[in-house]
Formats: sequence, C-alpha cells, structure tokens
Amino acid sequence: MSQDITDTVERTMKMYADNMMRFLEGLSSRLSQLELYCYNLDKTIGEMRSELTHAHEDADVKLRSLDKHLQEVCYCYAMFLILFVNFSL
Repeated sequence: MSQDITDTVERTMKMYADNMMRFLEGLSSRLSQLELYCYNLDKTIGEMRSELTHAHEDADVKLRSLDKHLQEVCYCYAMFLILFVNFSL
C-alpha cells in the first residue's frame, strides 16, 4: 500500500512537472516573440528618427535658401525704391 501511494504521488508530481514544463516552454516562446517584436519596433523607431532628422535638415536648407532669396528680393526692392525716389525728385 505504501508503494501504491508513492507511485501515485510520483505520477502526480510528474504530471504537474510536465504541465509546468509545457507552460514554461510556451512562456519562453512568447518572450522570444516579444523580444523580436521589441527589436523590430526599436529598429523602426530608429529608421523613423533618421528619416525625420534628414527631412528636418532638408527643410532647414530650403528655409535658409528661401531666406537668402527673400533678402535679395528685399535688397532689390529697396534699391528700386531709392532709384525711383531719386528719379522722381
């Protein structure tokens, strides 16, 4: 009878240990998937940051060029006004 109880306890412990191992394997698999997802997300964010930085640099160059052209237009307009006033007098 003692042997039957020992066998029953061992089978029950093996069943619980097997269930626990399957659960842990499933958890490990999900953690691996999560790690891959986080890696891909981090990579995508890095790419977006790089693209935004590049776009910002392009916009900055275009704004500086626009500012330069606007200053040239203002200068030409001021010269035109000076010449116009001088010829009008």
